Amino acid sequence: MSLIWGETEDAREAKKNSFERRLEEILKEKGSIHLDELMKHMWGGHYLLTNYQGILELVNHLTKEGKVILNGKIISPAYITVFENGDFKEKSVWDLIHKEEDIEEKKEVMRRYKQINPLT
Repeated sequence: MSLIWGETEDAREAKKNSFERRLEEILKEKGSIHLDELMKHMWGGHYLLTNYQGILELVNHLTKEGKVILNGKIISPAYITVFENGDFKEKSVWDLIHKEEDIEEKKEVMRRYKQINPLT
């Protein structure tokens, strides 16, 4: 499986993150995509069984995480209904995750700043 995922843990994580970001961009642009079309976007005109297996495995992983929906061979982003400003809205799971990551990053910056300048 190292041929599909990468040799080291860092390589596997980088491949997964890179794939997820690219898939997110494609889905924001197109709305949904067929698995075969995704192969063309990721690897151009040459298809290897390992490439197909890698894409399918990563899509299944994102499906289990609740980030995408796989309906047959059609991949689309997962949405969640949230109550915001007195109204129900459909939001992409990725948008909510990015918002949470942004908040955590800002909290970390504030924590570090307080360590440097304890008077604030």
